[in-house]
Amino acid sequence: MRFGYHFVLALLSLTCVRAASVSQTADIRTYLNAISIPGANSEAFVPPGDSDIATWRRAVDALVTAQYAQAAALADPLGYDVVKVTDTGRAKSYYVLRERSATSRGLGTYVYNPNACRMISLHVPHASADANTKPEAIALFAELNAVTLLIAGTHRCANASGSACDGTTTACGASGKFRISDVAHYTQNFFEPAHEEVIKNVPGVISVAIHGEGASRSPDVLISNGTCTTPTGQSLPALLAAQFNRIFADAGGSLKAGTCNSPGGSTELCAEVDVQGRYANGSASLCNCQSPAASACSTTLGCVRAVSFPEKFIHVEQDCAVRQLSGCDAPASIGYQTAIDAFAAVFPCVPKINAVVQGASFRVEPLAPGSFFSIFGDGMGTTGQSGATAAFSLGGVKVQTCGTPSRLFYNSGAGQLNGVVPVSAAGKTQCDVVVSADGGFPLPSGSSAYPVQIAAQNIALFPYAVSSTLTVPIITNAAYQLIGPDGPGFVRAKKNSVIILWATGLGLTSPLVPDAQVAPATLAPAVITPSIKIGGATVTPAYSGLAPGFIGLYQINVQVPADVASGKVPLAVNTAQYDLWVE
Repeated sequence: MRFGYHFVLALLSLTCVRAASVSQTADIRTYLNAISIPGANSEAFVPPGDSDIATWRRAVDALVTAQYAQAAALADPLGYDVVKVTDTGRAKSYYVLRERSATSRGLGTYVYNPNACRMISLHVPHASADANTKPEAIALFAELNAVTLLIAGTHRCANASGSACDGTTTACGASGKFRISDVAHYTQNFFEPAHEEVIKNVPGVISVAIHGEGASRSPDVLISNGTCTTPTGQSLPALLAAQFNRIFADAGGSLKAGTCNSPGGSTELCAEVDVQGRYANGSASLCNCQSPAASACSTTLGCVRAVSFPEKFIHVEQDCAVRQLSGCDAPASIGYQTAIDAFAAVFPCVPKINAVVQGASFRVEPLAPGSFFSIFGDGMGTTGQSGATAAFSLGGVKVQTCGTPSRLFYNSGAGQLNGVVPVSAAGKTQCDVVVSADGGFPLPSGSSAYPVQIAAQNIALFPYAVSSTLTVPIITNAAYQLIGPDGPGFVRAKKNSVIILWATGLGLTSPLVPDAQVAPATLAPAVITPSIKIGGATVTPAYSGLAPGFIGLYQINVQVPADVASGKVPLAVNTAQYDLWVE
């Protein structure tokens, strides 16, 4: 009753086809990079009024809670459209709040990814001023599968009017004033309210502002949490700087990363006057410190904050090399991918479960202890396939079912996991399936939980797709030849002969096979014998239980009645109905 090993592995990697909706199709990076941004001295930024900002907040709320029709209705009078962009290369749809060019007020572009696996909100506050920060942030957003992307609508120096918010700069001239077109230092715009609504509506989100620093500054990448405070214990800037430095060392050259949040760290470009940082860090005043407190950066601008690990705001200043600017003296391997790899290492994907299905029927049905399930979702790790005994971690993720680790057989790398329900689930009626990322760093990587029903038995035969229009159950004769319709690769069942139905979902066995073991050669019959009918006649299985040498895979051995009709006859396994071809 042993079953061919390679054939079993084929069973374990069966896929389920899911239809994808199609709308406007474009590579998301190409689409967003094509949106033009007015330059310096263009006076293109038109500050919105309080009423428009209130409506805008509601539009952003609707967008990031997947109420797209409501978001579009709210955005329309503000001169915005909600554009669904389907990126077939990434198998994802993004929702873009995009300003209509005919009525543009320079208020920016805002993107939501409903299938994100990293709760990172990318910011580009100086989109055309800090060269290449826009394409870099777009690359980070797309390749990290981040949740939101906020892009400023104009150059930071587009308008001559000065901002009344704290801080000074010479970026727009000798006056030293930030301009009202600089969204990182002004609040009467759409950028800051969008940032606030994302934080309110996306649990655990961390905002990351991408900036460019002058070529002569050191270190080449400077990271802060919006303060110069040296935290006790861990900090995200330190973890990120370590990853940048690892990548720089591997590439050769002399590039270095540092932080504002380590002993002796920089006190320049640390973002203490960044209004988005102040909001994320819990400051009571975003624009002006009404109760300033001394800090390592300044004795007058250190607004009181509550910063703890993991920080909610990350400010990244980068030399030209990491931003892929031409003419930089740096190893050729350094560029956007450097930041992508550094962030990916510190922020493992948080898996998102879309469905948990019975492992043979691919339907949302109760799962039986000891039987196969398939999980479909996003951020589910990389391609992997284990041997007959499976593994508790596969492709960078692990699964718990009813609080017990599940063994995994297959990871498609594209959003499908196949595993086995632990036998300890027996006796339960409902519990959670939880997928967690295997993170290499102590930052909480998060997990995704999905409720499932548990039943003592729920049998389904594994399917075999003959063509796009014909799928047959996997049934073999005693020689393991596939039984099916006339055609290459199939035989018919002979009357009075034994056939084998290959299934999952029969539940517990006696003796009980523990999760850490495969089924014994001495057999492990199912505690509940399934009801089998062939051509309407009840037949008693000669054996129904786990296939020796495997877990999750069951076989039901039955004898075809001698008086059954020839041709295609009905086969019933409990309440499930199939076809059987008889000679």
